[in-house]
Amino acid sequence: MSELTQESQDSSRSRRFRLLVAALALAFAAIVLAACSGDDDLVTVEDPWADPTKPDSDTTAFYVTILNSSGDADRLISAFSPRCGRTELHQTTIQDDVMSMDPADPFDLTVNDGDQLVLEPGGLHVMCIGVSEPFAEGEEISLELTFAQHGVIRVQAPVEQR
Repeated sequence: MSELTQESQDSSRSRRFRLLVAALALAFAAIVLAACSGDDDLVTVEDPWADPTKPDSDTTAFYVTILNSSGDADRLISAFSPRCGRTELHQTTIQDDVMSMDPADPFDLTVNDGDQLVLEPGGLHVMCIGVSEPFAEGEEISLELTFAQHGVIRVQAPVEQR
């Protein structure tokens, strides 16, 4: 084999080796970045559930617990379910022995880092107005919660009488 051919082969091997090392370095960097940017699990929704629809009613409510370990405060800004004509973020209040539901104060929908926000009967909740088909106990209903910083989190909420 000629000296020129040998040099050409050595140069080609060296170039392939450098490309392989560069590809491996890029793959490693992508894995590290993916691990570090896992914001999807820094705000989590636990224990979602919905009330069954009462006879002759077209409203019901969703309840969840929101946990935040993102390092920053976040705020629940809206909710959506395809089974609701519209959804509203409500707060139940009692004044002079009269219970009412009013739009929730955005401040009350903020969940600080390391904290939780509980949407529960008699307090904050997602009101489902204009139920397209009654919520029956035992089924699961799709619910999307939109946060100011972390975007949309989708959950399946079992319908339960609690």
